[in-house]
Amino acid sequence: MKKRNRRILSLTVAILMLLVTVLSSSAAGITLTPIVQTPAALTRILSAHPELSVASSQPLYSPTNEITAYYYTFSPTGYAIASVQGEVVEWSPTATREIPANQTVYYAGPLSYFTKSGVSYVDVYSGETCSAAVMTALYAEYESIVQAHAVLADVAPAGVVLPELDGTYTNYTTYTPDPSVHDTCTCSYEDICGSIATAMYLMYYNDYICPGIIPTGIGGSTANSIVHYLLAYIERNGIGVGSTTSDVVTGINEFISHHHYTSTYLGYSATSDDYLSFSEYVALIVVEDYPVMLDLDSTAWLEIEHWVVGYGYEETIEDGNVVSQYYIVCDGWGDSNVYVLPDFIDDGVYITN
Repeated sequence: MKKRNRRILSLTVAILMLLVTVLSSSAAGITLTPIVQTPAALTRILSAHPELSVASSQPLYSPTNEITAYYYTFSPTGYAIASVQGEVVEWSPTATREIPANQTVYYAGPLSYFTKSGVSYVDVYSGETCSAAVMTALYAEYESIVQAHAVLADVAPAGVVLPELDGTYTNYTTYTPDPSVHDTCTCSYEDICGSIATAMYLMYYNDYICPGIIPTGIGGSTANSIVHYLLAYIERNGIGVGSTTSDVVTGINEFISHHHYTSTYLGYSATSDDYLSFSEYVALIVVEDYPVMLDLDSTAWLEIEHWVVGYGYEETIEDGNVVSQYYIVCDGWGDSNVYVLPDFIDDGVYITN
């Protein structure tokens, strides 16, 4: 995965999962039973958020049925998923995940959880199925990103003063995009996350930046009606197929040109930033006060991304070094305040003027 302006920091900050194994004999040979201890990255999160504590843990698996991550639930609420390498890939102090406790669950990266039905894998949230070959490819991408993970170099974007003192820092847009767009949508189609994220983004733009960019005549401008209306613009490969970065950018621009060809909004257009860097994202959140549509690697399908809306970030500094960074997003499944490693962020889409 290509990334720009990134530098590997000191590896003296160990973020490894500690596994203690108990050996037992069986007719089939030696069996390894892992006993999980809290990884350093999760301990760091809990230290920064003392209101949270681990309530339970559950193993998540690779397509070859090896443990690849652990799903932790927090008390009073929240969750985290940590790789066996010890890195917390995604977490939230408030949201929970619909991960079945009584089934084997397979993990392929942020917001990508599967169960198995026969020889197929079923996405826990969307209900979509994929073949073993696709699941193997998804997992390989996830594994390569985790293996290559390094904390990003902290480069200050124009107009932003980055913290120098040790601690955990968060920053958000002034307002939060409405994550309930997913829950209020009555569409029965699978894989329309591009339209849902675009609706969240445009509604934020309409409410706080450019009032009127969504015409009031679109079904009363309710979240449900806006998602339905955007399907024709965003799902350019057909409903249920999914949308690429190009689809989303083209769809937003056609939406603006169709409805504002004589208005001041004609000069507004969507653009994409391939492999959006952390500093570029921070500049949009802090300097421009804009949310950003983001697609995630290793989610849903290889060519069709899962879309979320980013509106904040968290950064932790220890001994003068940046040791962790997260994008804070609305996850497209109805939750906000979900933290995702920057390594899994691919493109960013936003409107410029």
